[in-house]
Amino acid sequence: MAAPFANAARGPAPVFAVSASDRALTTRLVALSPSVDVNEARQVAYVAYTTGRELAREWQVVWPPGYQNFLVHQGKRKGGLCFQWAAELLARLDALKPRSLELHWAESFAGTFSEHNVIVVTAKDQPFARGILLDNWRYSGRL
Repeated sequence: MAAPFANAARGPAPVFAVSASDRALTTRLVALSPSVDVNEARQVAYVAYTTGRELAREWQVVWPPGYQNFLVHQGKRKGGLCFQWAAELLARLDALKPRSLELHWAESFAGTFSEHNVIVVTAKDQPFARGILLDNWRYSGRL
């Protein structure tokens, strides 16, 4: 028997940032629009990458993320639920006060056991669907 989502259309495989100065992520952010400031894109990439690494250490994150969730609910870990990753990332990115990029809270399956929260970055005034999804939870701090 196939899982309910086994036949769901999937986008391209995720692209992982490899460093705090990851060129691929910066390039993708800049490519959102000609109006995106390159330095701002670099700052967003840096903060997104380092936030995942810092929180993974602070929260003693383990793989897979579902097991981390279990440990949090058992009181064995301080953090590591997807909404905590997203909230921390949003706060740190928002502190940059980006002007050419916009930050969006995104969720799937809201209000269900499968709810998932992430941050989506778009160019200013760009449709949400064209944004770049930043998810530190899914791969335990690896962006």
